Amino acid sequence: MFPISSTPASNVTPLGPLDADLVTAIGSSTDAPAPAAVTVDLSPVASFLLTVSQTQQHLAQLQAALAQGTAPPNSDTTLSDRTRDVVDAFNLLPSGEFDRALQEPSLLDTLVQSLQPPAVAQNLAQIGLTLQATLPPDAHNSLSLDDVQLQTAFHTAPEATAARLQATLGNFDAVAENFAARLAFAQQNDPLGANPALAAAIAAYRVNDIAGAASHLAHTAGSAIPRVPAVAATARTRASGHTP
Repeated sequence: MFPISSTPASNVTPLGPLDADLVTAIGSSTDAPAPAAVTVDLSPVASFLLTVSQTQQHLAQLQAALAQGTAPPNSDTTLSDRTRDVVDAFNLLPSGEFDRALQEPSLLDTLVQSLQPPAVAQNLAQIGLTLQATLPPDAHNSLSLDDVQLQTAFHTAPEATAARLQATLGNFDAVAENFAARLAFAQQNDPLGANPALAAAIAAYRVNDIAGAASHLAHTAGSAIPRVPAVAATARTRASGHTP
């Protein structure tokens, strides 16, 4: 065994005080930055579907309350606000002659077509909903809401107004659901058409691949042809009277 030696306490040099400037503090978990809030951006079509569905649920509750005579006193303003949400989501839908993935009219154009028959337009006007066309160059149809007209119709005939608006939302929901199903099917069969960024990346890869193949072909052809050594030029002199 190794011998154990002891050192007298009088020979031990005491440690000096720590310099706070030379000490790096280690933060605790409470010092960590708070995680960023998570936000989910919905597509205009998904946002429209969600808004229509939520407004339909509100209308169903309002219709039940009207049937029982328990509708809240601010039902008219709440109905107007909910309808305004649908109008805003409607007007955020992208406009265009056709959808690129479906190669047919966009959802906005399909919805506009369903609202253009005179009987439908007149029915909507009674509850304050009308189609308006903007002027070129950004010409497209938008939906407008007259809050006063809607609230007046609700005060005059609350059940009929709620039912009329519910039928309009049902039409919106059916058209949008059908469009979303066809769009999902088209994207499944044509992923490149539904993802322009992926299509561009593949196109760039193919260009690079063709360029690489051409370079390889040129290198192969060059190595297959034997190199001809350079011929050194020689000077021939003729002396007068002598045969070379």
